[in-house]
Amino acid sequence: MAFYSKKEKQSDIVQDKSVYTIIGIDTEMEGIINSNGIIKVDGKYKGDICTKSDIIIGENGQVIGNIKANMISIAGKVEGNIIAYKLLEIEATGSLIGDILVKNICIQEGALFKGRSTMLTEVEDVGTEVDTGMLNETKLEEEEGSYLLE
Repeated sequence: MAFYSKKEKQSDIVQDKSVYTIIGIDTEMEGIINSNGIIKVDGKYKGDICTKSDIIIGENGQVIGNIKANMISIAGKVEGNIIAYKLLEIEATGSLIGDILVKNICIQEGALFKGRSTMLTEVEDVGTEVDTGMLNETKLEEEEGSYLLE
């Protein structure tokens, strides 16, 4: 199961659905995002992201922070814990360092995943706000420096 077929690209999906929030390729942001719509990150973002919909991290996208959504597609770099109530997809160009709590997962050949995974047994509704307690239940190991936002 994937967001799109192999013939489609992430940009095709964005055109098919309404993207409410876009962090552009030349944009750097920091904070907390709570949304009901689709979020696309092509720039650099530091902070937690929560949506009732989907999150797309483009090939140039970099996120340091926890992510909570129905479906999450990673083609860029993410450092943080993830909760995906329907699907987490890490594309061949994607990397994820962090623990995950997911219903379904698809990791393409060439992708990087470093962390612990737990499969959801029951699907709950995605809340509208970041549940920092739930996201921080599994702590990342301390590592020197960050390969993101350099």
